[in-house]
Amino acid sequence: AAGVQPLAIDPAAAVAPPAAEPLPGAPLAAEGVPAGPALGPEPLDPDFTPARWRRILAGRKARIKSLLLDQQAVAGLGNIYAAEALFRAAIRPDRPAGSLSGAEAGRLYRSMRAVLKEALAAGGTSIQDYRQADGRSGLFQVSLRVYGRRGEACPCCGAPIEACREGSRTTYFCPGCQH
Repeated sequence: AAGVQPLAIDPAAAVAPPAAEPLPGAPLAAEGVPAGPALGPEPLDPDFTPARWRRILAGRKARIKSLLLDQQAVAGLGNIYAAEALFRAAIRPDRPAGSLSGAEAGRLYRSMRAVLKEALAAGGTSIQDYRQADGRSGLFQVSLRVYGRRGEACPCCGAPIEACREGSRTTYFCPGCQH
């Protein structure tokens, strides 16, 4: 259009957003940055012990799958890894978290850690568009036993894998293996 000048940008000029003002009374994570909610322990952190895990579970009425996805309870588990850990521990996703026995809590503790270690070693899980930093796909999806396998035979007992909603997420489980 006539009279329109192109926008001139000086590549040497620093571009920065205006300083954010925290809400009154909001805790600060760093100078001038409002903190989000406190995160729970990560399952691979040395401070995440079986005793700490049992304290997290104690008295909780929330369903165990929902608790595993609550980043304030346990940080870093996503929907896929939570479903796989529950399958390995033989625990239904709809069980109240506080109802787990000591043995079940121990199995789930070990399963969470094992699933995450295996996924890290495999470069993650590439189901849709996840890629590693170098552009390669992760390979853990070939190890998934229940996630995304609705209607397929359970690799352990042969029962069809079922799916249900837990919160806003679909979860997968084996009705024959998970109690």
